This record gives sequence, C-alpha cells and structure tokens, in this order.
Amino acid sequence: KITNAVIKLLKEKSQTLCYVTGHGEKEFSGQEQEGLSFVKTAIENQSYTLKELQLLKEGKVPANCDAIAIMGPSKGFLKAEAQVVQDYLAGGGRAIIALDVDIKGNEITPELNSVVESWGVKPTNALIINAQHYPANLGPSASVLLLFSKESPITKDFKYQAVFPSARPLEINKSAHPELTSLPLGQTLPDSLALEDFKSLSSGKMSTTGKEKSGSMAVAVSVEGKLKDSKAAKNTRIVLFGTSLFAVNAIVNTGGNMDFFMNSAAWVLEDESLISIRAKDEAPSKIEMSVKQNNFVMLVTVILVPVLIALLGIIIWTLRRKL
Repeated sequence: KITNAVIKLLKEKSQTLCYVTGHGEKEFSGQEQEGLSFVKTAIENQSYTLKELQLLKEGKVPANCDAIAIMGPSKGFLKAEAQVVQDYLAGGGRAIIALDVDIKGNEITPELNSVVESWGVKPTNALIINAQHYPANLGPSASVLLLFSKESPITKDFKYQAVFPSARPLEINKSAHPELTSLPLGQTLPDSLALEDFKSLSSGKMSTTGKEKSGSMAVAVSVEGKLKDSKAAKNTRIVLFGTSLFAVNAIVNTGGNMDFFMNSAAWVLEDESLISIRAKDEAPSKIEMSVKQNNFVMLVTVILVPVLIALLGIIIWTLRRKL
C-alpha cells in the first residue's frame, strides 16, 4: 500500500488504458472466473486509469487513451472498427491484444487478425496441446511457459512459470517487416503440438496425424517500431497474446501470469520503471502438479502405502501366532 501511494504521488498524471468492448471481450469489471477484476485492481493500484472504448461509437481512438486493450473478443469486428485500430497503431499507437482460438475451428476475428498480420505476426488457427508437461487440473490444452525472452524488459527478469490455457501459436514474419523489432516473449515447451483438426477436438478425441507443427511455439509476442514510409512521431508498441484466458480471475494469480500482463501494460505505456517482479500477496496457496507428479502421488498414497501397511499387519499377525 505504501509503494502504491508513492507511485501515485510521483506521477505527474495518470495514464489511461482504454479497453475495447462490443465484441464479447473479457470484462475488466467481471467478478466471475472468466472476468478480469483481479487485473483491474492491479492496474488501478499502479495508478493507471481504465476507460471503456466503443470503436464504432467513437470512430477513432480518443487522444486521452494512452494505450488500448482488446482482451479475447468472441465476436467479429466490422471493417470500419478494424480500420480504426489499424490507423491508431500506424500513428504510433500502443496496444495489448489477446486473440482466443475457437474450438469449432472458426476464425473469430478475421478483420482484427489482418491488422495484426500487417505488423508481422500471424495468429495461427490452431490449438496448442502438450504431450507431458501441463497442469493436471487444467489438462493438455494448458501450456506451461518456462522460456522467456531475455531481450525484452517485459520478461528479462522473469522468475516464475506462466500458464496459458487454450493458446494459439503466434508466428513472427520478420522478413515481411524488417523495420520492426519483434520478439517472442513467451514460448511453450518442446513437447507442444499445434492441433488444427478442430473436428476431432470438438468431439473430445484430440487425435493427431503426425503432421502437426511441433516444438516450442510463441504464444506472446512484442512488436515495436514504425511501418515503412510511416510519418508517425513515435514508435508503435504492441504486445500480442495467443489467449486471453491467462489473465482471467481463475488463472491470473498462477505463477507469473499477473506479472506478465502488468509488465506488458507498463511497456506499452512506456512506463518501464514499473516493470518488475511484484511481491506476492499472502493468500492461501495450492500445489500445482504435472500429470507425472500427480500419478506418482496417487501411486504412493493410494496403492503403495496401503499395501505396505497391509503386509506389515500380516507379518505381525503371523509372528504373534507363532509365539
């Protein structure tokens, strides 16, 4: 509380993060598991201001928006809305954009995807699954991130793992835009597969053909710079996420998820002094185990220990009968 008060006193003005609404985005005021109220509290504690933004109503990104956030839209953007976002970014805008994958295989926001691709990053229409390393309580579609960029101030001092449920791969095309600096902020582990057979996914079978892209894949990317022939006064800064679910109330306090989002917000707002690994609140903690660890505990506690106790009882009973 003292730190937050000092931050507010030292700042000349409160920067504003405008969050886009109207397309089924995650709600910053949402108290439910898939809401973003925990993130909202963290943002306000850093002396940032949150403001709702309706692109169609405004027709542009207002001047008092220091950055915008688009968190997991579930409905498509109109071309006019996507153009507003493109014009804003081309003029040196700042944005955090999280694009979810649809389990049915439909591309939810093709117009917004095109904007993202114009900045050299392609959101692949695939779901990342993990063969071995994933949280037992979330299943193989939840990716554990341990590989972070040391070149970016957002993740260079990362000390925790992050958990990204139902993430899609983000492919960086540096050859298309050599004038931009693009970095893979967070990558999945080498046992990851990008599953594109959504028909099997929707049936719950999750079958593979062996032709899927495999290995470490970026699920968080930063982009900085100006497009060729741009007349913008400053560099554009964008942080792209392959899922918005890493920031929802049910997951955001796991590992370094909150730090990941807050560091990204500080970076796009050019508030690098607030990029850090934050102290964890004293709260009830729970053990996160992989499937192998979960199976080992089950084997020891449910099978081995009872069997050993039973054998010991039989031995003692046999010895006493012989007395």
